Amino acid sequence: MNIEPKIEIRSDEDTIGQFIVEPLEQGMGNTLGNALRRLLLSGIEGAAVTSICIHKKDPSDKECPYIEHEFKPIPGVKEDVTDLMLNLRNMYVKLADNVESGVIRIDVQGKGEVTGDRTECSEGVEVVNKDVYLCFITDEDAEFKIDMTVERGKGYRLPEKQLEHHVPDKIGIIPMASVFSPIVKVGYSVDPCRVGQNTNFERLVIDITTNGTVKASDALRSACEQLIVMFTMIGSCAGQLNIAGLQFGPMDKAASKEQMLDRSVETLQFSHRTKNCLARENIKTVRELTKYSESELLKIKSFGKVSLDEVKLKLEELGFEIKK
Repeated sequence: MNIEPKIEIRSDEDTIGQFIVEPLEQGMGNTLGNALRRLLLSGIEGAAVTSICIHKKDPSDKECPYIEHEFKPIPGVKEDVTDLMLNLRNMYVKLADNVESGVIRIDVQGKGEVTGDRTECSEGVEVVNKDVYLCFITDEDAEFKIDMTVERGKGYRLPEKQLEHHVPDKIGIIPMASVFSPIVKVGYSVDPCRVGQNTNFERLVIDITTNGTVKASDALRSACEQLIVMFTMIGSCAGQLNIAGLQFGPMDKAASKEQMLDRSVETLQFSHRTKNCLARENIKTVRELTKYSESELLKIKSFGKVSLDEVKLKLEELGFEIKK
């Protein structure tokens, strides 16, 4: 019996979503549920604070106008730098599609609680949970001023890894441990499902909880797209695939070098940052990409060493290299 499964969106709100897929062949529920859960938890792109710079109140201290490291107290503030950084991890931020990084600033004075609604964001940056608690100013004359760098990424990044992602190496810049994933929790269950008199089918129920920066349905769609790309790449190595009328197959070894050079960079599966940087520079084909040298690529806005290594590796796989 060949029955096409259907999906029902039971709920899709700002932070929670429930999706039901049925009927599925026996065993497919756990196969799909586990793959989607793992990818949702680690493979969905988000944004987070990657570094902070806390200003000292005394502007006369020309040698060190910033708090130097995370083990220092903050004058006039209940929390020290470490506690503040832990609180900042609970502040959920969102970047516009055309923005790769931004800045959030807090500049307040006087005794009281500092929450997310006291933030000032650069263009394309948004704090979603405005009520998040950040710190408490204990002195009426105290001033609290902090600049936070927000970047796009996936999964989790340790503070020492931030230096590889455009964090300036100067006194006062404190790198943070960043959780980029917008997915808070994913759960799935597999239940028996009946079709007519046949009870050998399954129902897959997926529950997704996000931090509010992305809708559950958008996260599920992104996870499915990534799985489709990966499975198509793997399957095409074994032979010709026919998916929804489209043909996929292993690359013809006899294909000319000219055809390879005319291949669109959109098909190279670059990261979001690298893809946007190349698009801004109007680099559309492999041929155009090979005309750039390392120094020329690094001059592109937001294009750093990580993006450069990604481009070099991808070109090497295709048998090309960037300009010497």
